[in-house]
Amino acid sequence: MAVCAVMAVRTQADPDLWGHVRYGLDILDQRALPRTDPYSYLTIPGTWINHEWLAEVLMGGVWRLGGAEGLVWLKLGVVAGTMTALLAALRLQGSSIMMRPWLAIIAMVLLMRNFITIRPQMFTALSFSALILVLVSVESGKHFAIYALPPLFATWVNLHGGVLAGICFLGLWLVGRVVSLRRAAWREVAGGALALAATLCNPYGLGLWRFLLATATVPRPEIGDWTPLARAGAVYGAFYVFMVCICLVPVFARRRFPSLGFILMCVAALVLPLLACRHLDFTALLVPVVAAPCLPSFAQAREQLARLGTRRPALLRVGALLATGVVCLALWLAPKCPDTTIGAIPWPTRAVAALQGSGLEGRMLVPYSWGQYALWHLGPRIQVCMDGRRETVYDERTYQAYLAFQRGEAQGADFVEMGAPDVALLPLASRALQLLSAQPDWRAVYRDDVAVILARIDGPFEALLDTPPVGISGSSVCFP
Repeated sequence: MAVCAVMAVRTQADPDLWGHVRYGLDILDQRALPRTDPYSYLTIPGTWINHEWLAEVLMGGVWRLGGAEGLVWLKLGVVAGTMTALLAALRLQGSSIMMRPWLAIIAMVLLMRNFITIRPQMFTALSFSALILVLVSVESGKHFAIYALPPLFATWVNLHGGVLAGICFLGLWLVGRVVSLRRAAWREVAGGALALAATLCNPYGLGLWRFLLATATVPRPEIGDWTPLARAGAVYGAFYVFMVCICLVPVFARRRFPSLGFILMCVAALVLPLLACRHLDFTALLVPVVAAPCLPSFAQAREQLARLGTRRPALLRVGALLATGVVCLALWLAPKCPDTTIGAIPWPTRAVAALQGSGLEGRMLVPYSWGQYALWHLGPRIQVCMDGRRETVYDERTYQAYLAFQRGEAQGADFVEMGAPDVALLPLASRALQLLSAQPDWRAVYRDDVAVILARIDGPFEALLDTPPVGISGSSVCFP
């Protein structure tokens, strides 16, 4: 836990963080879920399906109470909950007291792809670890633990769309359970049916399921999280291979073999990252639990610790003190760390400051990686398009037109005319900037080392012409 806390302290801002906190604050202020988006000029009124609203309420509430430091603490709390559930599941599986920390650290390395940022996806890691704990408890003889699934899924469905994968994993486990028991596992089937019914406890009912099924089957090669594992980098590939090797331990070890339900879940957890690397979270949490029964037993580890305690009592005390010190250091550093430091993407801080100071209203073209940053600082006075919500508020035609614009293709000129924007905020040297600069009715009115503002000729935003850059560069600032 100490090592995991230290690993999780470092935090970067995800491009969607501004939007998640803003929408959560709006829900808290209005005490209702908005169905019409006030921040973009190309969304259809009454069509916004905010499938992460509960996570955003939590983030908005924590932001209101504790600012950026509070968001980091929220993430650390989710990490602690995830690791606690994982360690409990490993213990029930018979993993030794010496092996459990190593398995948890291995899982945390893969989870850092998610936990380096603060976003609703972290609640899927927490919920999935809780699902694993419930299923392991059932297989350990605590049969009524299955009735913890309905409240788990009723909460999960409002936190993040990863609930769709959770239902699939639960279905695989139920199939394996029924087949392996060779009888009507009525209690497990009833718990699974109630869990599925509990997912309807959301503001959109079956509409949310139609939305999740539609979006989960759409390829997104332009989004890093949705790229196949083969393009995720050598580090994640190496850890994936290591996880595959751990899965092979039961084949060669002469110990208790995993249940058929967990074998089916493990196969799915190994296949999904090949399609999209964001699914590595499932691999990281499930594989150690599946392999745990084949690793050294608890009794063997207890004997080893007893011998070590008899021979080296001082060593154990020193180790406990060091672990306590590491935990205290991690907790002390959490509020003093660069919070949600922005390092991976340069943000248009000075260009947005110029737009803020202008007091102008209008419609603004912006890349989706900057969209929610812009709407936090400028919306709804200046409406934007595009932003990271993509299919949750934009139709497919609008999104495809934007992608053509982003790539600098000739068809992207159609996107420029959609909704009649007044101004554009674009990255320096981007293809979209080259495309828009070639349009006769647009001109650059502001430029700094990160972004360029273009305005329609004779439009209100020409007032920004010759505005000097002010403030700090967008490559080394903190949220918001």
